[in-house]
Amino acid sequence: TILWKTALGGMVIGSPNIVRLSDDEQAILVQDDQNVLYRLSAEGAIVWRKQMDQPLRSAIRGIDYFNNGRISYLFNTANAIWILNDEGKEIDGFPLNLQSPATNGVTAVDFDATRRHSLFVACANGNLYGFDQFGRPLTGWNPQSGVETVASPLIHFQHGEKDYLAVLSTSGRATLGVLSSPL
Repeated sequence: TILWKTALGGMVIGSPNIVRLSDDEQAILVQDDQNVLYRLSAEGAIVWRKQMDQPLRSAIRGIDYFNNGRISYLFNTANAIWILNDEGKEIDGFPLNLQSPATNGVTAVDFDATRRHSLFVACANGNLYGFDQFGRPLTGWNPQSGVETVASPLIHFQHGEKDYLAVLSTSGRATLGVLSSPL
């Protein structure tokens, strides 16, 4: 059975993104073929819509950007990394325009569990860029060159006292970075 239907301005492209806002509230975000991004309630009501200049390259991730318990939405297009608040407005400093078109989806990593996210994205120029949560290049990181074309998201994992970041190029070449302390 169908729980609800919502009329949008165009055909949906990509998969819907479900972001948990609280224990009992979820947001649904979806983009149409006119590049309009919609934020829907769990009941299917349109909460807001935002005209984007391009299709999304990544899934939409909910992050507590201001560390105040309110969720913001992180994603990227080919040309920029975006963070929107729950009203659909850009966070100051975003969108963060990229020097070269993104080839993969942005990955957010909270290295020290303080909700200060580092953002990583691979670009068509073969570089992997790292930014702090304010869009500033990460010291000692930006950019990591020679990673070739990367289509899949960066992978982050921890083992012992170290953080590991890995990407796989479309040619099958793996690049692994090891960090002994948070950036």
